[in-house]
Amino acid sequence: MKLEKIYEEPHADFFPNYLFGEPWATRLEDKAGWQLRSITLIFRDGGVGWYTDAAEQTKIAKIILERMLDGDFEENRDKTNLLLKGLLEKTKRMEKNDYSKKSSRQLVKGYSDYCEKLLELNSWGTLITLMEMGKESIVTATAFAMLESRGKAVGAEEQVAEAVGILCAPVKGTYMREKKIGEIEAAIMGKRLGLRHRKVRAEIERLHRNYSWVSYGYNGPEMGYGVFESEVRHFEGMSDKALGRELKNATQEDKNTTQKQKALEKFFKIDSQGKRLLEIARTFSWQKEIRKQICYRSFHALMPLRREIAKRAGVSIKQLGYLRHTELPLLLAGKFDAEILNERMKLLVYFPYSGLKMLTGKAAEKFMKQNVGEAAVDLEQRELKGQPAFSGGLVKGTVKIILNAHDMKKLKEGDILVSPATSPVMVPAMKKAGAIVTDQGGLTCHAAIVSRELRKACVIGTKFATKVLKDGDFVEVDSISGVVRKLTR
Repeated sequence: MKLEKIYEEPHADFFPNYLFGEPWATRLEDKAGWQLRSITLIFRDGGVGWYTDAAEQTKIAKIILERMLDGDFEENRDKTNLLLKGLLEKTKRMEKNDYSKKSSRQLVKGYSDYCEKLLELNSWGTLITLMEMGKESIVTATAFAMLESRGKAVGAEEQVAEAVGILCAPVKGTYMREKKIGEIEAAIMGKRLGLRHRKVRAEIERLHRNYSWVSYGYNGPEMGYGVFESEVRHFEGMSDKALGRELKNATQEDKNTTQKQKALEKFFKIDSQGKRLLEIARTFSWQKEIRKQICYRSFHALMPLRREIAKRAGVSIKQLGYLRHTELPLLLAGKFDAEILNERMKLLVYFPYSGLKMLTGKAAEKFMKQNVGEAAVDLEQRELKGQPAFSGGLVKGTVKIILNAHDMKKLKEGDILVSPATSPVMVPAMKKAGAIVTDQGGLTCHAAIVSRELRKACVIGTKFATKVLKDGDFVEVDSISGVVRKLTR
């Protein structure tokens, strides 16, 4: 049995990835009947690849969705919301701590308590990720199959692809939306008083204080004041009419989406079971994005604690990023060989199900050679099929492969952003892009959610776009049917 890659992050450490992957292998029994035994995380070249047995993951994903449809959805929704509230409250307390005054025992307890809280949240909140991140995006595929059936019944097959994206869209705002509305309102004030007026600067500082962590990711950096000032300046450059329209769209987006969803449900004659499926997709889409953003805020708040631990242990933040929290007491007591961390940084294969087992060096290389497979890809294909996430019509442009924040500088206004999967750190580039294309993801993924808020053409789940396309290719993104075509200039 060869493990297949389901996700990759080009710049990522062991922390916090193990806190996201581990619950699937150790805390799924009550939600799926058994654990995901095959989940394997491989850290190499400064990044991580997530691997599973595709058949096992698909089977578990289908069981979880069946249970959600049969009645488990409300419990999972409410439990996730409760745990998100708890993590946010803990994060706010962490933001006020001075860790230099804490004892080593207090540092260990604070760090361990945080990690256990994140593990518990992820045992509930990442079920949608498990269902959508595999070889088949189960929720998206099920919704699509349901709409295809209804589309045939009402003679509207050609409208299905676009309708699925709208019907699965969340109808609750995110912190990113709050930030955008605040920036537009600051721009309106700036047009009246001037950008350097003390009231305008105070408003920008408030936005910076409240949302600097929105694109923090795992290890930062946070967004500086200048980023917010630049965003406000961008909006301020619009005409009064365009600015008013932008604010109206942002503040009324959820209401407008709800109206469209009700109209489509009526048009396609969707029954109560179908409506329940769509409600699950909408809720999970929103919770997934909110969970990411609260986690990023918590990582931002945790960094002073991590720096203090690293300082006392005599290791770097990078080295600390390859330590499991249960190993921390040994590290601070001087009983953990830091060279082990260096070996893990070079290559680490982690099996959460097998007693949290880790392989490094030659043993890791041997395992990868015997057990890790890569899907064959036709690099000459000129057309890729995915799922429309937001229908922005036909968009032509030059491809730029964006794997991480460092790549964003090469993307120019109107270019086609192509990535394995987007993350909050990529939002500035997503704003500039003419269209967005991803390898991974279903309709609950980050690219789908953000493209709707940005109103950008987006096609997700193409599987091989980053391998088939390269920088400089000229393509047409058909965000109505979900097709990306190579063109000759």
